[in-house]
Amino acid sequence: MRAHVRIFFLFALGVGLLGCLAFPPVNNVSEYLSTETGGFIIGSGDKSVRYALTVTAARAIPAGAVLDVSYANPLGGEPLASTTTVADGVTKFVLVSPAIAGLRANEVYTVEVKIFADASRQVLLGTHTQQIRSSFTMPPD
Repeated sequence: MRAHVRIFFLFALGVGLLGCLAFPPVNNVSEYLSTETGGFIIGSGDKSVRYALTVTAARAIPAGAVLDVSYANPLGGEPLASTTTVADGVTKFVLVSPAIAGLRANEVYTVEVKIFADASRQVLLGTHTQQIRSSFTMPPD
């Protein structure tokens, strides 16, 4: 009887682990943004790897607003960053990080977008967070 319990436990553990790996993080919707896609892209020329996140406006974002994006640094330390200024009438944004290194397969990394009313960054309109799972390992430089 003990063997059956052990086999069942191992089976349940295996199914649970497969479930974690098989289902990527869901695309988030926040007050201002909705994630369409998120992942990693590899440059064709230099083979650099970067985060890429496509978001659409879930509600009107004023022209001149600033999207400050921070990307989890797979090597630890300070997050990587990029900035986008919203142009009049634009509702879709492709946010791309600086080149990264040290990704680990099946690790989940977080991207956070802060939406400020303008370049002064004094009025925070909202925050959008998206998790992205890496499907591959990339050694540090």
